[in-house]
Amino acid sequence: GSVTSIALTGTAHAGRVGNVSVLQQLSSLRSLNLSVTSAFGDFGSLSNLHLEHLALQHSRVHGELASLENLTGLQTLALADNLERTIAGDLKALSKLVSLRELTLQCSRITGRLASLANLTKLSLLVLNGTATSGSVAPLSNLTWLQQLDLRYTSAFFHLHDLQSFTRLAYLRLSHSSAFGELSAVSNLSQLRKLDIDGLQVSGHLSTLEHLTTISDAKLSNTQVAGNLKSLERLVDLKKFSMSSTEVQGDVASLASLSKLRSVDLRNTVVTGNIRDLARSTILETVNLGNTPVNGDISSLSSLTKLKHLSLSQTYVTGDVNAFARLTRLITLDVSQTVVVGQLVFVRRLENLEELDIHGAKLYGPLPQELDRLSELKLLLLSNNQLSGTVPSHLPVNLRTLDL
Repeated sequence: GSVTSIALTGTAHAGRVGNVSVLQQLSSLRSLNLSVTSAFGDFGSLSNLHLEHLALQHSRVHGELASLENLTGLQTLALADNLERTIAGDLKALSKLVSLRELTLQCSRITGRLASLANLTKLSLLVLNGTATSGSVAPLSNLTWLQQLDLRYTSAFFHLHDLQSFTRLAYLRLSHSSAFGELSAVSNLSQLRKLDIDGLQVSGHLSTLEHLTTISDAKLSNTQVAGNLKSLERLVDLKKFSMSSTEVQGDVASLASLSKLRSVDLRNTVVTGNIRDLARSTILETVNLGNTPVNGDISSLSSLTKLKHLSLSQTYVTGDVNAFARLTRLITLDVSQTVVVGQLVFVRRLENLEELDIHGAKLYGPLPQELDRLSELKLLLLSNNQLSGTVPSHLPVNLRTLDL
């Protein structure tokens, strides 16, 4: 009974863990982490212990939240659904766990109103992603230590103004919830590093972010936020930016000064400019400018050797597709419905390709007989070109979609 800590996640023993009920005799146990293991059983059998840390994510353990209400010494709790048995209950079962500092619940059968957590004033992390929880964050205004809040895929319904007391927030993820309001409501969250409001009924101006100089990841796609890309020039720590299907405008040259930028998604917008202005951003891994008026020669991107995902579909780009031969890390490539030209010789070098879409372009020449070398290729769309020759006798083993 002198064992105080057990952590088997990611170890060689992870696949040989049995029923958690055998642990109820370990009266000195304070920390238990069986996430991503084969552990099974009802976590209610642990209710007699004096646990301070409990993590059972992606195991086979199940149970009701009510069985945890006596674990008043818990400081961290992390639970997630598994494929066999689920975790269920109402948030109010946790209302007495006032020592909690980190709470992660990713369980679809967990219900209740956010107000049930109002007494947990020590919380610095609250993740309820994918739960059936509802209500407003307004009753949680005294959770002033909160640094991470994740309410994605919940029924949380509140105005962004209700977040203003959380001045320590560094991570705010609200996509696929029912939050709404003006982007300016988060302008006082000066420590914000990650913001995800994809798909929310949020309006306002992109210039709001100018004051959030620590932000590194901003997801604003499918919102009513508008503005000019020039508003991003002061965000020197920005690594990921998405604002697709919005009213954003401006020249992609405004992104050139963002030396840490790795991912940009501006598809289905009216942003303009020449793609050569992205060539300075040599650490870019994802570029999606599909269905925008951008132009330029695709050869100007040949220096972006870290690119994994590139989409320039339905743009005004030109040039020879063999400029992509140097981009050997590409996983997805889409330059469909453009006037790019050339033969498909370059694909022989792109061994990591999973999706290739160049339909409706100006390709010519034979199909490479070595397509089967692209063992990861799942989608190949080359229709409406001037290709010739026969379909290769051997196609990639993982190919699921083919249109020639």
